[in-house]
Amino acid sequence: MTVIQTDGERNELLWSSVQAAMSTGIEGKRVYLARVVANAMTDTTTIDDAQLIVTALTELEGPHISALVKLVAADDANQADPGNSDEILQAALEAIPAPVLATLVRVGVVYVGSEQRGNGLYSVPRARTYSITGVNDFGREVLANLRGIEID
Repeated sequence: MTVIQTDGERNELLWSSVQAAMSTGIEGKRVYLARVVANAMTDTTTIDDAQLIVTALTELEGPHISALVKLVAADDANQADPGNSDEILQAALEAIPAPVLATLVRVGVVYVGSEQRGNGLYSVPRARTYSITGVNDFGREVLANLRGIEID
């Protein structure tokens, strides 16, 4: 415990993860938080990534994770057949409540702003969907790690 007591970053990481774990009903999220923090306690090169993951998981709950699953599927379908627009993704975004979209933007798991889609066309930023144009690598990683957790 001496390392945690003398290392402000690790101390804060542990404290934040415990608070996030205590305030969620998602067991997989608790396990993921524990794994991320345990790794950061022994490997100092992972502390920055761990802080980003814990910060994101603090705000991501059931509605946000469900929305992220839907957006990954829609984004992948849109990228597989982009046509002239991003209609598949935009339809999925329109079905998600604004507070959920705002959280996804805030925690940094989605792309925001105009992005090139098929045939050289760019997506049009839309205020209603917070100008989300896809799920970024960080969002996909967080989701994959949450999905990969087996609960005993």
